[in-house]
Amino acid sequence: MLPGCVILAADVPVDGVVVCGDRTSGKVSLTFDDGPDPVTTPPLLELLRDKGVPATFFLVGQRVEAYPDLVRRMRDEGHELADHSYHHVHLTSLGGDGIRDEWVSTRDAIERIGGRAPVLARPPWGYYDRRVVDAAREAGMATVVWDVITYDYLSPGTDAVLRKVLEARGGSIVLLHERTKRDWEQRAALETAVDTLRSRGLDFVTVGDLPRAPEECD
Repeated sequence: MLPGCVILAADVPVDGVVVCGDRTSGKVSLTFDDGPDPVTTPPLLELLRDKGVPATFFLVGQRVEAYPDLVRRMRDEGHELADHSYHHVHLTSLGGDGIRDEWVSTRDAIERIGGRAPVLARPPWGYYDRRVVDAAREAGMATVVWDVITYDYLSPGTDAVLRKVLEARGGSIVLLHERTKRDWEQRAALETAVDTLRSRGLDFVTVGDLPRAPEECD
């Protein structure tokens, strides 16, 4: 496994993990992991602003504290701030206290800098177990993964990222990243994807505003 890569969500289902929203809602959520980043985040925020798309950013605690102005900019531009652990480690490899510290340290950093505690958390690489989910809940957060993964971190090219984003349908939670080797590929794909999905009658909301699925995701 390459460092920093997302492979897939946990193979064993755990109750209480959000994978998608209501399929009948006509709403889609774009989510971005691993930021903020002083190089790749600003142009991404500009694109989202120009397109009028609110997104959910799953932030790494260390980077929240390193780049507080970017965190405040996300907040001020209407995006949702969420928890992606403090050190971006495999939470399932930690003991209970370690898991809790990863969640709580980031939650507190986001609240201190962004002015509001996050209510959503995503484990790095999508690896979770019951302990990870319970610790997030005890910290006041629901665990969120995804139903559409773009593999943008592999820099597969604009067309490949575009094809994956266009798999989104009502209720989809789309996984993207703030820190990619070729961030222009992602932005070019999103330029087209946003317009195409809107032409299909879909609209963009944060995960917090995504209507919840009444049943398991299909």
